[in-house]
Amino acid sequence: MGERRPRWENEMLGGAPIPDDIVCKTCAFKMPDVVVRGRTVKRHSYGSCEVYSDPYRKPTEIIFDGAECKYYEKE
Repeated sequence: MGERRPRWENEMLGGAPIPDDIVCKTCAFKMPDVVVRGRTVKRHSYGSCEVYSDPYRKPTEIIFDGAECKYYEKE
């Protein structure tokens, strides 16, 4: 019998998601959604975009406090 995996393994797809009310979801610089293990990942909610790409991440003020982003452009 296979080893049981934790329930959160299916919920987490590569990092802790950011609240979905982030302004980035309507930004022209957001990354496109992708499908991982059969689930759609809204990449705008993971701290990177065309402006803030790895290894640099969006400032925590934007991600968690709802601060405005100086690069925001409505799509």
